[in-house]
Order: sequence, then C-alpha cells, then structure tokens
Amino acid sequence: MQRKFLYNLNYFRARISGSREAVFDAACNRRYTYGQLYERAGKLADFLVHDCGLGKGDVVAFCSSNAMAFI
Repeated sequence: MQRKFLYNLNYFRARISGSREAVFDAACNRRYTYGQLYERAGKLADFLVHDCGLGKGDVVAFCSSNAMAFI
C-alpha cells in the first residue's frame, strides 16, 4: 500500500505543478521540475522491468551518497 501511495503522490505532484522547480542540483548547477522527476522515475521503472526483467514481488535496493542520482 505504501508504494502505491508514493507513486500516486509523485503523479499528483507532477499533474498539479509539473513545471515548478522540485530540486536544484548544486553540483551540476541544474534544476529539475516535478514533471521531469516524474518522467525520470518512469524511465527508471521501464528499465527495471524491461531491461532487468524485474517483476511484481521483486525487491530492489539502492545505496548512494546524497546526490541527484538518488532522487
């Protein structure tokens, strides 16, 4: 249930304020909107499902320093 909530929250935020700035990456001096973050999340999901073969019930872990890649 939690994952579905987080997905819906991301989708909702992109719909209501997709062009507003969500993140500023100081290392690259680049800004990302909520819409861009939503698009990036979709591309990652497609990669995990289609290229890596992950499916329902699979578990993925991600470890990173505090960086844009983590977001």
